[in-house]
Amino acid sequence: MISAVCRPSTSTTASASNATVPWQEMAVIGVLNSLLPVLDDVDAARQHGDLTDGPFAAIAAKLENALKTYGLVRIDETGVEFDPTIHEALIQQPGPDVEIDTVSQVLRSGYKSGERVLRAAQVIVAVPA
Repeated sequence: MISAVCRPSTSTTASASNATVPWQEMAVIGVLNSLLPVLDDVDAARQHGDLTDGPFAAIAAKLENALKTYGLVRIDETGVEFDPTIHEALIQQPGPDVEIDTVSQVLRSGYKSGERVLRAAQVIVAVPA
């Protein structure tokens, strides 16, 4: 329904219809951003063992898979080089065997859609001593 309201009539030129793509992308990004707190709650429930099995686990999986079809990608890898464009360092921990700044723990997952970072992952970073 919403896309029918936002879509220009067929009598518009091709260049005008291309101008609607940012509106559509912005609408998707707006919805994805509004669902990030829900995904945080799903993650918390999963970490506490509340989503191991049952109908809520199935609903959570369906939600996550549906959002992936709209390009939502979770940023939650550990052991990767720290990247300030996708990571927010909350704590730095010096380590004797650390050669480059490395994500040692993810405190809160980040998300991106395409090349756009919706929210940086909050991380603990292992740094050279």
